[in-house]
Amino acid sequence: MLRTCAGIAVGFQTLTLSSNAAAGLDAAQAGRASRALCTIEGSGARVRFDGSAATSSAGHKLAAGEAILLEHADQIAKASFRRSGPTPCIVQATFLQ
Repeated sequence: MLRTCAGIAVGFQTLTLSSNAAAGLDAAQAGRASRALCTIEGSGARVRFDGSAATSSAGHKLAAGEAILLEHADQIAKASFRRSGPTPCIVQATFLQ
């Protein structure tokens, strides 16, 4: 499968979700970006973009191997990820202008 991603990369982050706590993207890197490409590895994850923390039952469910493109700085700043399975989840995020 061919995947494309337009834009200039201005940062990268690996976010490891090993507990049941929600976590957001790095504010310093996110502040320079207008978009972020996030891929999910390991177990699945839930993500919210409204400023509330993702939980085991609230948030958009993403399976391992899926990707999501956050297309606004507000989404990046408010994104909250939480693992949805019993094993750690890794979010790979590339920040783009």
